[in-house]
Amino acid sequence: GDVFGIVRPMLSLDCLAVTVNEEFEHTWEICNLGSAIWEGRRLVCLNGNVITLHGRTRSSLPLLQSDLMPVVREIPIPNCAPGSSVHVGVTLRAPAFACTTTSYWKMVDESGAYCYPGLEEVFCKVHVVGR
Repeated sequence: GDVFGIVRPMLSLDCLAVTVNEEFEHTWEICNLGSAIWEGRRLVCLNGNVITLHGRTRSSLPLLQSDLMPVVREIPIPNCAPGSSVHVGVTLRAPAFACTTTSYWKMVDESGAYCYPGLEEVFCKVHVVGR
């Protein structure tokens, strides 16, 4: 069967430090570990049930809302043969306050159906600090 595998985030840190309101680029490298060619696929932003940490307080944000906002909510994935990998990037804007937050993305096919519903999504986690 077709298997989706994340190789690694292209950024060297698991949790990037950014400043409030900063726009930044995040790139993932994803590898097609299956037997089918990826065609017409894209990553879609989930940002549902995201936990934000404000100091020692945890708050659950409403469904489909996140303080880490993407410039676009869908990113096309280049066609990718089995055993190959591709780079997929997104521009994100940090919130206007200091916190730790995450943006979640999931692969869908040309019809919008989740390709791998049982597998973990890709994400970008950031620590937002004041200027």
